[in-house]
Amino acid sequence: MAYNVALHHHEKWNGKGYPSGLKGEGIPLCARIMAIADVFDAVSETRCYRAAMPMEQCFDIIRQGTGQDFDPLLAQVFLDIRPQVESIHAQVQ
Repeated sequence: MAYNVALHHHEKWNGKGYPSGLKGEGIPLCARIMAIADVFDAVSETRCYRAAMPMEQCFDIIRQGTGQDFDPLLAQVFLDIRPQVESIHAQVQ
């Protein structure tokens, strides 16, 4: 599973990701889940080169990528649990 996550979490639902150009359900489930988590983490946390984005913008990025970058079902589940995600995010700050 770790291999699939590491190798394929930059694949896109529409097939325009990398490294293999996998598409849709051809992307391992664990990598599709990690793709959402990775993008959310990348935009919601401060990096050495920029500040964290506001929560609304972080969720908008996931929403806008639904069906293109991200598995639409998994993205909707993530958006549906927004209160829990925000609660956990606030606890680790």
